[in-house]
Amino acid sequence: DYFITGIEKDLFLSRMAKIYLTLLGEKDVPIFCENSLESPGKWHEKTREQVLLNNFDLILTNPPFGAKIPVKGKELLAQYELGHYWSKDQHQWVSSKKLRTKQPPQILFIERVIQFLKPGGRAGIVLPEGIFGNPTDRYIWEYVRKYASVIGVVSLSQETFQPSTHTKTSVVFLE
Repeated sequence: DYFITGIEKDLFLSRMAKIYLTLLGEKDVPIFCENSLESPGKWHEKTREQVLLNNFDLILTNPPFGAKIPVKGKELLAQYELGHYWSKDQHQWVSSKKLRTKQPPQILFIERVIQFLKPGGRAGIVLPEGIFGNPTDRYIWEYVRKYASVIGVVSLSQETFQPSTHTKTSVVFLE
């Protein structure tokens, strides 16, 4: 038995997802129109009742990504470890108290997905491939290793999301 829940920031897309699931025979699937990166306390009451942190067995997501659409705002960034600057302390990366002024959304989505998963839960996240080998992004993987295990990484074809984007992507599977 399973229960599907969705969050989509765009009202049109959230409605389309609900319609599509209805056409597939899934009735009354809760698809909420919310900014999933926002503090859950700011979501509508119905969303807060049904979308809980540490509550999901499986998450599949293709978050928006790119440096051109950064997440900004002290209140928003402060709720994330990955919203802070990190530095290498001897052999490991550690989070500082210094808050970033902006962060690409895909980085914060990694943390939010881990927050949504219950212990033993699994996730598949579509991410730009550049995040995997960039030495300045190493702190992201230290964060992931702290809270999850990487089950695998599947590289997708360059044409996977064309014509919308030419960004080379992979799907990261976490537990």
